[in-house]
Amino acid sequence: MTERQDILDDPGGGPELGANPAYDTVNTIDFGINVFLLSIAALIGLGGLVERGILIYLLLWNLLLGGYQLLSALVGALRGNHKKLYYLVAAIAYLFILYASVTGLDGLINGDNETFFAGVFLIMLPLGGAVYYTLLCRDAKNGNL
Repeated sequence: MTERQDILDDPGGGPELGANPAYDTVNTIDFGINVFLLSIAALIGLGGLVERGILIYLLLWNLLLGGYQLLSALVGALRGNHKKLYYLVAAIAYLFILYASVTGLDGLINGDNETFFAGVFLIMLPLGGAVYYTLLCRDAKNGNL
């Protein structure tokens, strides 16, 4: 299977664009939802620069954003998108590593390092993955690399 076919999310439509309009519509809607969720996260993050207490809302929004993207990646992987499958595996591995590090390294995380670890592992890395996944959805929508 070529890379172009890997991103089309269309198991039966073939490599040409527009072969299955239903899949094109689903990819467009998925991309739109990802852009909306990511935009809200960016606005909350900008608000967090002014008022630090707002960052708790960013953590909660990341749960919604990440949950949607995991579900979307699962659907995309089941529909034949190999890049979304790789993202899904990496995201699940990240969750396992995060859980293991929080439970195993509890003494190192508490105290002075707590804010740093929370910022990196609960805000920056998930948002970086969210941006990457949104780009994958854009590629699936446009049918290009």
